[in-house]
Amino acid sequence: MTAGAVSHRQATPWASLTGAQGETMPYRSRLCQKEATVRERLAGREIGSQLTAHIERSLRKARRLDAEAPVGTVLIPTDGRSVQDIAIHVLQAAAW
Repeated sequence: MTAGAVSHRQATPWASLTGAQGETMPYRSRLCQKEATVRERLAGREIGSQLTAHIERSLRKARRLDAEAPVGTVLIPTDGRSVQDIAIHVLQAAAW
């Protein structure tokens, strides 16, 4: 296995893996979570009158990403998972 770097295309949340030799291996994934998790996480970070607006915007963006996801996009749930567990899932989904 050769080490690679993740390269992001501008204006899109999708990424592909670029290998050490410059070859591109198409791979798309998106971290996702249940609405209750979104609300809980934002409530822990946001205070004041903007919390509702942040929640609504986040849920709206998630619906848009779902609708625009290219075929083959791997959804990786983050609910109740550690960063390490999520990272392992991403690497496994990419067959690394």
